[in-house]
Amino acid sequence: MASLSDLFNSNKSINDQLNDINPKDYKFLNKLNIKKTTMPYIGKGYAETWPIGETGDPEYMMRPSDIPINQHGISVFKPDQWREQDTAGEALHIDPLAHEYRIKLLQSLSPDQLKRAKTEFNDYSFGGGLPESNRIHNLTDALLRGYTVGQAPEEFNQSFYRPEQKQMLDELKNYMHTGVKPNSTLQDYLRQLNGIR
Repeated sequence: MASLSDLFNSNKSINDQLNDINPKDYKFLNKLNIKKTTMPYIGKGYAETWPIGETGDPEYMMRPSDIPINQHGISVFKPDQWREQDTAGEALHIDPLAHEYRIKLLQSLSPDQLKRAKTEFNDYSFGGGLPESNRIHNLTDALLRGYTVGQAPEEFNQSFYRPEQKQMLDELKNYMHTGVKPNSTLQDYLRQLNGIR
């Protein structure tokens, strides 16, 4: 998979190059119409996702003016390291089906799994000033990204999840690659395929 640094041999702006990364491997991205932009950032983090209508927080970060309020967006802080799977991972914040899987995963986590995840994922500790529910939400997103786009070490993914959780995450991963919701009938499948071309 080409990163942006592979694309920097053109006269296009970095933002144009970010938006030119074609979601070949993650078909579900075609449904979301995400605008990506670069943004300098001094704190921690790799990117910030902007759902439709979210304006930001004056004490943390405001929505960039080049991401329309009626469009999903991602601010990329390290464009030279950005890859298609990073867009897919960030898109899990705004995809409706991924939201359903986030809830299912959170409900299925044992107290021991939650305790282990809190110590192993920075996404929980980044939100130090946030309410516990927001920190758990960020942590669950990190678990989804870690498994579905490989942002967690493979040994973690293999040892952390129970078989039924892996099956659920594999369904989400398949949806991300095909753009087709799990358990679709053939008619639904064809309708979804036509909708993403």
